[in-house]
Amino acid sequence: MNDIYIIVWTGRDSESGWWDTYPCYNYGYFTSKDSAQEFADILNKTEPREYDEDADDMETYGIQVIHYENPYKK
Repeated sequence: MNDIYIIVWTGRDSESGWWDTYPCYNYGYFTSKDSAQEFADILNKTEPREYDEDADDMETYGIQVIHYENPYKK
């Protein structure tokens, strides 16, 4: 079993109004949890974030792991 990490954004979608976690595939995939977290930390420091009173939470970037098994590996 292998792991791939992606950047996710947790906040309110501007179109639907739903507070949820959304994958940010445009930032790519990471094979190391540390490098993915480092990138998410950089985004949190450089991208403007806002506190959402309705959700009582801060918009933020994080990471999500995807487990996969290589079908070609025996």
